[in-house]
Amino acid sequence: MPIARRDFLQAGMIGVLGLSLPELLAASGTSSITTRGRAKNVLVILEQGGLSHLDTWDPKPEAVADHRSPYKPIATKVPGIRLTELLTETARVTDKLAIVRSMWHQKAGASGHPDGTQYMLSGAHPNSIVPMPDVGSVVSQVLGTTCPYLPPYIMVPGNHEQAAATSTGFLPASTKVFKTNGRDLSDPAWNVGALDRRPETPPERLADRQRLLTGMNGRFHATSNGPSFGGMDRFYEQAFDTLTSPKVAKAFDYQGEPSAIREKYGKGHRGACYLVGRKLIEAGVRFVTVDVRWPLTPEVPGGFNLNWDHHDLMYAKGSCGTVRDKAGGEGRYGIGH
Repeated sequence: MPIARRDFLQAGMIGVLGLSLPELLAASGTSSITTRGRAKNVLVILEQGGLSHLDTWDPKPEAVADHRSPYKPIATKVPGIRLTELLTETARVTDKLAIVRSMWHQKAGASGHPDGTQYMLSGAHPNSIVPMPDVGSVVSQVLGTTCPYLPPYIMVPGNHEQAAATSTGFLPASTKVFKTNGRDLSDPAWNVGALDRRPETPPERLADRQRLLTGMNGRFHATSNGPSFGGMDRFYEQAFDTLTSPKVAKAFDYQGEPSAIREKYGKGHRGACYLVGRKLIEAGVRFVTVDVRWPLTPEVPGGFNLNWDHHDLMYAKGSCGTVRDKAGGEGRYGIGH
């Protein structure tokens, strides 16, 4: 069952007072949280921007001509639900989707792009009294991980213009999202450099450091009445697992996938990001968010701002232009692209 808003706010206050969310859930015998969800892993595809519903999810074929999309409505696998011809593949799997054609919030202060992104990531208003964590951070804290060599919450690549909106809120630093980064994941030279062991730290030296840290922490815990290291212990354990496991590189190696699979996802940056997201889920990562900011490449001349946020000139056959002379659609391609 989903966490009720009241429980989540209580979790925030308890976190401020020094208790973790698991401790809150264990202590809350009257909580409305009575069962766990069946999902073991979650993959979120977050396409930043405002995609035209008229030209995709809600074609309104009965509207007058001036208010209809130039793209034809098509039938889907669910009787009564129609999409436009831009979504022919999606139309085949609508029985697997829950399409929300309208979304709004009545509280002011969340209309900017960064605030809106944080609203999406956390499910809570960004101007709440208690700073709220990303849902991925909550999952990381409550469920932990079954994949010790990778962080439980990963964002691929985590470098779009609102990427800084991620937040751990009141949760410990150990729940912070790990961002792979990478301007163009389809570049054969791309790798997750932050997970590479430095050459000056061979396995033997790393093992010595781990033993030293374990010994120091043990003496500290035995003699101190102060607060524990909390999330940092988990961070250190995660770091050692990540730096010593041969499975890390394999989890990100989408280029080893069969050519037919790569073709299906698309061989550009977006397809590579989706494939990496899938592979991380298969590796056992609890929560993966894929956010794609397409880079300027020779294949998309003039496309230096390729996201889903169409402002104007959305029916252009190619680039919407490179000069901000209208409502901000420059650097994008028409929606048909």
